[in-house]
Amino acid sequence: MKKWRCKVCNFVHTGNEPPEECPVCKAEKSQFILMEESSTSNQSQKSARWRCTVCGYIHEGGWMTNMFTVYLKEIKSYYSSPVACIFSGLFLLVSAILFCINNLFMESSNFNNTLASMGVVLIFIIPVLTMRILSEERKNGTEALLLTSPISLASIVVGKYLAALTVFLIFTIISFIFPLSLLAFGGKITAQLLGGYAGFIFLGAAYISIGVFASSLTKNQIISACLSFVILLIIWISSSFANVVGGGVSRILKWLSLISRYESFNLGLFKIEHLVYYLSFIILFITLTVMVIEKRRWS
Repeated sequence: MKKWRCKVCNFVHTGNEPPEECPVCKAEKSQFILMEESSTSNQSQKSARWRCTVCGYIHEGGWMTNMFTVYLKEIKSYYSSPVACIFSGLFLLVSAILFCINNLFMESSNFNNTLASMGVVLIFIIPVLTMRILSEERKNGTEALLLTSPISLASIVVGKYLAALTVFLIFTIISFIFPLSLLAFGGKITAQLLGGYAGFIFLGAAYISIGVFASSLTKNQIISACLSFVILLIIWISSSFANVVGGGVSRILKWLSLISRYESFNLGLFKIEHLVYYLSFIILFITLTVMVIEKRRWS
């Protein structure tokens, strides 16, 4: 039997002929080369080689390259189906309705109130955007290929996370057309508006990390979406609850709250501790996702 190596992701296929499509990165048949050829050809294209001290397995390729491969695969998956377009259209439709109510009908040039309402919409949008990102791999039986591929789990999870984040950023950037249209009615691009958008992006990025984590817990996409929605709803409710209870409990809930930090951004207040908190929150849930998949690998 011959061994064929994918030049894109280093997946190794055993057989007389290379597969029509790489099961890991979806590369075409032409991207496969014989293992004997790969060891002698193209000597100038050197890559890092990592050997496991336990079993002797040798992995070739950089972490960033592998992550980018997964990222491109996920982006292609989003935009080769109507999923991304449906989410973008739905989000922009709801945003347009909120824009008409809060700005046009109320004759207000302050878009930050509309942006705050759009933040609530994310509780419903993000779970559906991320529900398939890992659960679909388990449902289709392709998770085993990912777990046994040369690509590290961290690069897989981060690549998938960045793909979902990219889709979110695209329809967030498109939504900037609403405050731009207010320029015709005396509106201005202020530091408060830019701060509101920065907070909105960080809030969405944190929500996506929760959605990716929820997707890793089950192979059922509906359960994944519901679980993600419940977690996001608890986060949103706990922030409102903090304003009611008062005392030490209120201070703890506000310190843990994603919403209170977003409200600070929405007021135009840029604080480095809020940025660090959002990044730490995202890293935490990405790490938890890797740990869940890693546990499943050895169970």
